Amino acid sequence: MEVIILAAGKGSRLNSNIPKCLYPLGERSVILRITEQVKRYIPKAKIKIIVGYKYKTIKNHTSMCGVSYVYNNKFNADKNIWSVILGVKESKEGVLIMEGDCVYEDSAFKEIASSLGSDSTIFLNGRANKDGLNGIVKVKNNNFDDFIIGEKSSLTGSHYFNMAGALWISKNDLKKFLREALFLAKESLNSYYFEPIFNKQNFTLKCKILSGKVYTFNTKPEYEFVLKKINFIEYFDTSKLKHIESFSPRKVVSLKKKIIKENTWTKPICIDPSGLVMDGQHRMEVSKELGLNKIPAIIFDYKGVEIFSLRKNYSVSVKSIKERVKKDNIYPYKTVKHKFPIEIPLCQIPLNLLYEY
Repeated sequence: MEVIILAAGKGSRLNSNIPKCLYPLGERSVILRITEQVKRYIPKAKIKIIVGYKYKTIKNHTSMCGVSYVYNNKFNADKNIWSVILGVKESKEGVLIMEGDCVYEDSAFKEIASSLGSDSTIFLNGRANKDGLNGIVKVKNNNFDDFIIGEKSSLTGSHYFNMAGALWISKNDLKKFLREALFLAKESLNSYYFEPIFNKQNFTLKCKILSGKVYTFNTKPEYEFVLKKINFIEYFDTSKLKHIESFSPRKVVSLKKKIIKENTWTKPICIDPSGLVMDGQHRMEVSKELGLNKIPAIIFDYKGVEIFSLRKNYSVSVKSIKERVKKDNIYPYKTVKHKFPIEIPLCQIPLNLLYEY
């Protein structure tokens, strides 16, 4: 099967020359997050990115991802119907079409990956927002019933849902979908990639309502909202972790007992890409004592983190932290403080799952 990522548009509402798919989410961009999720949850899929605006920048940014590219020379006039035609015209198997500016929680992506069967499926996320600018799908008996965009003040009931930026076209529907898309494109490029399969005379389209969250953004405040909401927790190799300051052995003992009793890991550590532990010295020690190969972590670039100390006789900086670690002369306990750009989320990870990594 193939995964087609639509990334040809400008994202003009952000008033920026940076394509939305390249906006950063922690240590990676939106599109790198999607490609990594595809490789993790749909490992046999081939990934094809449809590019247009700033295509060289996007290709350079994703060059190490093992993906292929298709250039949409009509991206300036295209709403994205031509992008999807270019993406699916040579496909032989089922195709998962994804918008390159959507941000998926891992749980939502897992649901999508497990729903790719013989039925074409539109993925939905949450009850309809009447005030939103995006399209809304009406669901009837788990099938697509209607698409609403524009005036939404009259929407009532529990069968209207927001779209989640993902559409599965089954192998059986692929040729019909392409024919319908070409028909719409001849009339105008002012059509969306999903409109061909919304033709109820030609298709029976299943609807899958995701329980995991999906986010998108069209303005800077919406982007900042996504940064606050999305879970950046990853699983980092404990053998690569390094203390930047000392810790309390007594606190390690009590924290270890608590984690074993609850059988749950409830807070990620905060680290830089090399494994320097900014916050979570005690949890690092607990993970080693429990024999965990990987630990929940959030990765920050030191450029975006404020560093300070409450001890007047100590001066701290990124340079001094790294030099002390290199010389095995880390700071004393409770010396280095960090102010992170986001609130650190809690987690609820069963301890037995961490032993599987």
